[in-house]
Amino acid sequence: MSNNVTRRDFLRTSAAAAAGTLIGPTILGAAESKKVRYAMVGVGGRGGAHLGWAGGEGIVALCDVDANTLAKAAKRSPNAKTYKDYRKMLDNADDFDAVVVATPDHNHFPAAMRALKAGKHVYCEKPLTWGGWEAQQLAIEAAKQKVATQMGNQGNAGQGWRVLYEYVHGGAIGDVKEVHTWTNRPIWPQGIPRPAGEDPIPDSLYWDGWIGPAPMRPFKKGVYHGFKWRGFYDFGAGALGDMACHTMNALFQVMTPGYPTTVELLEHTGANEETFPKSEVIKWVFPKTDKRPGFEAYWYDGGKKPKRPEELEKNLRVPGTGTMFVGTQGTILCSGDYNNSPRLIPETKRKEFGKPKQLLERSPGHQKEFMMAARGEKPWDYPKSNFQYAGPMTAVIQLGVVAERVGKKKLEFDPKTLKFTNSDKANELLRRTARKGWDKYM
Repeated sequence: MSNNVTRRDFLRTSAAAAAGTLIGPTILGAAESKKVRYAMVGVGGRGGAHLGWAGGEGIVALCDVDANTLAKAAKRSPNAKTYKDYRKMLDNADDFDAVVVATPDHNHFPAAMRALKAGKHVYCEKPLTWGGWEAQQLAIEAAKQKVATQMGNQGNAGQGWRVLYEYVHGGAIGDVKEVHTWTNRPIWPQGIPRPAGEDPIPDSLYWDGWIGPAPMRPFKKGVYHGFKWRGFYDFGAGALGDMACHTMNALFQVMTPGYPTTVELLEHTGANEETFPKSEVIKWVFPKTDKRPGFEAYWYDGGKKPKRPEELEKNLRVPGTGTMFVGTQGTILCSGDYNNSPRLIPETKRKEFGKPKQLLERSPGHQKEFMMAARGEKPWDYPKSNFQYAGPMTAVIQLGVVAERVGKKKLEFDPKTLKFTNSDKANELLRRTARKGWDKYM
């Protein structure tokens, strides 16, 4: 644990997150809305998408390791200060109120933690962090600072998981026994070795800043910088880390699972020591609580899917990406990354049960949740994917990443100590040793 965080702090925060707060607090009557000044860390790709909504408030600082990308963003926000190193930008934290982090995964934690330590509101892309320990620490710090936070899993603002919640908690399928989640990812290279050799670093690229806390390696044109970094262990979290914060969101919102007792890699293809495999199947076992029995959760990627449910009509197909809740009295099938259109199957059962009773409030919009809290129109923990929720969620997902790297061994996990009890290698993979100069708070 960090020298700045006690284990009691962490366990108390994790327990609160596991319990879940599905309905946001009421508006603070005395709070006054204010315009928020934003600093952007990473302004290409997803970062470029955030320039729109943040720019509506006011962007005062821009940071990107790619000078060409930074120049394009500066044209949209000509009055903003520009930086190539987010450490230097965050040293000038008095200039802004909120920070948006949209770098590759491995830089999420050092940027977001520096912003939180400076007392800034933080919006961070998914997965919240590169590793589970990092996600746990952000959850603790955000609770201490009481600032608005949000992880960028947009589907959390949608109706899909809410309707699914209302089906499950309305008794449509009895007790949940299994949750299956699958994705059409990866759509980038995985199961490949590290490329040999090196290429000249472009003058426009701050390569040391792109590498950040990860181990230094030679630059290779078209291999890392851009979109292909996700498949490399040092930089991303593979298909699981990239998409589970979207697609498994329903599991965490509906089941409030807490931490598992075991996590296991069941199968994979194309595994090596450099990149994530071409495909994989992972299993988590969650213990019973005083509100529900225990259940199993499964993840599939690289073209793998669960067995076709017998209840599904023959003329209907299993979606390319989806989630399936299997209960003692029925099955619900959802399609897409955001748990869209939950369907009680077969159609005869859906008609018999009817429309579930609404139990949850609906969201005003994903980014709007964050902006309202940052302005003071809503309490600091109003965003539905705040770090108290997103931190433990990301940490549980990242346990699957650890299992994949360890290999085909059932890993036993202690939710009280947050350690594996039967694998030293697995515990070593929970946290990385950051490169000198980038290791602050790590």
